[in-house]
Amino acid sequence: MKVINVKLNEPIKSVGKLSACIGYFDGLHKGHQQLVNKAIKNAKENNCLSCLITFDPDPVVIVKNLDFRKHLTPLQRKIDIAKQIGIDVVVVLNMTKEMSMLDPKDFVDSILVALNIKYLVCGYDFRFGFKGAGDSEALKEFGKEHFMTQVIEPVVFDNQKISSTRIINALNEGDVELVSILLNRPYSIKSKVVHGRKQGRKIGFPTINLEYNIEYYTPKEGVYSGVAIVDGQAYRAMTNVGHNLTFNHTQNLSIEANILDFNEDVYGKEVEIMFTHRLRDEMKFDTVQELINQMKDDEMQTLNKVSVQMLKSLV
Repeated sequence: MKVINVKLNEPIKSVGKLSACIGYFDGLHKGHQQLVNKAIKNAKENNCLSCLITFDPDPVVIVKNLDFRKHLTPLQRKIDIAKQIGIDVVVVLNMTKEMSMLDPKDFVDSILVALNIKYLVCGYDFRFGFKGAGDSEALKEFGKEHFMTQVIEPVVFDNQKISSTRIINALNEGDVELVSILLNRPYSIKSKVVHGRKQGRKIGFPTINLEYNIEYYTPKEGVYSGVAIVDGQAYRAMTNVGHNLTFNHTQNLSIEANILDFNEDVYGKEVEIMFTHRLRDEMKFDTVQELINQMKDDEMQTLNKVSVQMLKSLV
């Protein structure tokens, strides 16, 4: 898969005819996947490359002058998922104040036409150009001599629209099973393994500590069963999101995972932790033995909830 970074007022080198979808695509959830799948289908039927067009930084950060904004899928995670889905080309538009102030027609002419797009898919609520003046109808009008625009209606689950906001709200409630349905995959956080206080190994439950990545939304504090992806291999894992209340209290939020049937040294490596089921709230125990007993129960639940078939499907 090819990644193309596009900056305003710099030449855009075409890589061939593109069948593209466009949006910010935070989460690349089931609704977004409808756009992606349509772009891939058009590409196959019309001898084009399939393409996902996104923005970096987040346009909201630029327009509202924010320092940062959390996301379900930071840019590299979004690119990785697009590759897994089957996209040939990811175009990353370098979002600047100047780009945000483009007239909708200028945006189409200077960027989309230059990319050699032949088919363009967008969501029903896609907005672009200065103060969001452009919409799907503007794309159809301004691009009609160069590409065909197709608009995808909202995708619904349980009588509610699937959206990034709905997924974020579910994460805040700890409902990772609903999140898995809306994303069409478990929610995950990928980060580097750093040294912790090594208390877990003393009680028979060694853990890895993920470096806290401020870019990601985190699930509600608590204990989760799920999967750890290490060097392309999937393992069952139980993960604590919180402050290690019993004997390893931390001021900052930590993500600490006990990977089952695993004892390799992974310090400094990037590990992906997937959250499949919420087991319980984070708790403070009066004794270490009470904590051990609870973790044994957490382990049994994880073994029951995370099947071998699930492990195989996630790598």
